Amino acid sequence: MRLKVPTYMIAMLAITGLYLTVEIPFSIYLVRILGGSATEADIDTVEKFGRLLTGIAIALAYVGIRIYPRYHAYGYSFGASTRQALFRAVPIIVLTYVGLHIYGEVRGMFSTGDARKEAFISNLAKRTISEDGLAGVSPSLDPSWLAAVSGMPALLNSDDLVSLSGQSLDELARREAMRSVGDAETARDAFATELDASMAPAFKQFSSAVGQYRAAVNNREYTAEREWYDFRDRLRTYFGSNVPRPGSSEHARVIRKMREDGLPVSGRFRLDDKAGFMAMVMKKVVREAGSEFSKGVALDVGKGSRLTPDSGKGDFYGDPAVQRLVRERLSMKLPSGLILSPDIELESFRDGVYPALLKRAASEILETANMRGASFTSQVNRETGEAAVKAATLPSTALLLSLAGALFHIHKFSGYLMLIFGTALRSRVLASKPSRHAFAAAALALAVIGMRPAIPSHIEGVLSKSEAGVYGHVVAGAISLQPGMFLIGDTMASFGPWQLIGSQLPAPRHSEASMASVVPSVSDEQTASVVPLPEAKPVQVAEADFVVPIPLPRP
Repeated sequence: MRLKVPTYMIAMLAITGLYLTVEIPFSIYLVRILGGSATEADIDTVEKFGRLLTGIAIALAYVGIRIYPRYHAYGYSFGASTRQALFRAVPIIVLTYVGLHIYGEVRGMFSTGDARKEAFISNLAKRTISEDGLAGVSPSLDPSWLAAVSGMPALLNSDDLVSLSGQSLDELARREAMRSVGDAETARDAFATELDASMAPAFKQFSSAVGQYRAAVNNREYTAEREWYDFRDRLRTYFGSNVPRPGSSEHARVIRKMREDGLPVSGRFRLDDKAGFMAMVMKKVVREAGSEFSKGVALDVGKGSRLTPDSGKGDFYGDPAVQRLVRERLSMKLPSGLILSPDIELESFRDGVYPALLKRAASEILETANMRGASFTSQVNRETGEAAVKAATLPSTALLLSLAGALFHIHKFSGYLMLIFGTALRSRVLASKPSRHAFAAAALALAVIGMRPAIPSHIEGVLSKSEAGVYGHVVAGAISLQPGMFLIGDTMASFGPWQLIGSQLPAPRHSEASMASVVPSVSDEQTASVVPLPEAKPVQVAEADFVVPIPLPRP
C-alpha cells in the first residue's frame, strides 16, 4: 500500500531547514559579537532580533506539533491548515517577543543593588579580559575563546573576574575611560558636538538679540517718522495750530517732557523741526537697542561679555563670559589660555582637553564601581545599574535560547526527513512516529557529541569555578557547545539568507590583539563600551551619535 506524505510535512521540512540556515549562523554570530567588545546598542539590537527569532522558533514548533497534525486529521486542506497555523503563529511570535523583552526589563528592575554593582564591575573586567587574554591564553577570534568570554559575567562573580583580569579596579576604570572616550580625534568630534548642543540655547538667544538689534536699527527711520507724527498730533491736541516758540513756558514744558522721554534736546529746539526731531529719535533707537542687546547677552552668558551685534559664532566662543560659562559646566581643570569651541584644533584638544576628559571619565567610572550596592537602586543610579545587569545577563540568555532553538529544530528537521525517507521506501516502520523520534534523537545526539569538546581545558578550568549553581552549569554547557557549530554555521552563512540578515546587524568588535593571528571580516572598532556608564549629572545635553551612555564631561 502506497504511503502518502502530507503536504504540510514537506512544507515544515522546508521551513524548518530555512529556519536553521538563519538560527545556526545567528548562534555563531552571537558568540562572535558577545565574545568581543559589544556595545550596549549592539546588545540591544541583537537582543531584539534574537527575541524575534525565538518567537518564530516557538511558533514553528507549535504549528508543526499541534496545528498542522490536528487540522490534517480533521480533513482540512493544506491551504486551510496554513491559514489556521498563521492565525496562531503570529500571536505566538508577538507574545514571545514582548514577553522576552519584559523578562529582560524585569530582571534588571528587580535585581538588587548588590547584583547591579556586581554586574557593573563584571562588565569592566570582562571587557579587559576579552582584550588582554586570560590565564596565559592570548585573546583571539578562536570560537572556543569567544564562547568562553561571552558567558563569563553570568558564571563568575566580579571579584573572580577582576582577579582573572590581572588589573586593579582603578586600572579597569582607566582603561574603560579610554574605550569610552575614544582616541583624541573621536573624542574631539564628540566634544565639539556636545559643546555645540550644550551652548545652543545661549547662542540662539545671542543670535536673537543680534536680530532684534539689527531690526530696530534698520527700522529706525520708520520709527522716527512715526514718532514725529505722533509728536505733532499731541502738540496740536494741546496747542492747536500755534506751535510754542522757544522761550515760552509752554515750549519749556514740552522740552522737559521730551528729555524725560530720552531725547537729548536743547532748550532752543524748534518744535516744528522734523529733521532734527527724527535725528534725535534715530539716535535714541540705536542707543536703546544697544542697551537691550547688552542686557540680553549679560543675562544669557553672564556679566563681562564683550560681544557686539557684529560678533559671529567664532567671536561668541571667544568671548570671556562664554568661556567662563563653558568651563563652569565642564568642571575640569584646563589651561587658562585655551579657547574651548566646537572648532577647536585637534592638537589643542589633544594637549589641553583630552587628558582632563580621560581623567574625569575614569574618576566617574571608579566612583560608580566603588558605590555601595544600595546606591544602585537610587533614582540617580537606577538606570545605570539596571543596564549593567542586562548587559551581563542577556548575552548568556541569548546564547541559551539560540542554542535551544537550533538543537530543537535539528531534531524536528531530522524527524521530518525520516518521515519522507520512510514514505519514499514505502515503509510504515520507518515512517512511524517512534522511528522518526529515534532517528531525530540519534541525529541530535551525534550533533551534540560532534560539538564537544570545544573549550580548551585551561579555559574550562576557569569556567568550572562558577558558583552560579544549576544555571551556571547549563550556561557553561551551552558555551562548550557553541564553538562546534562554527563549521556548519559558516557554511550556512555563506549560502543561505543569513548574508542579507547579517548585513543589517552590528558587526562584531574585537581588539587588535584578538585579530593579530587572523584577518576576519569584522569591524575593528575600539572606541565603544560594553559597560553602561553613569551620565554626568549637572548639565543636560542633546543626544549625539553615541551608542553607550558615557561619562563625558558635559559642556
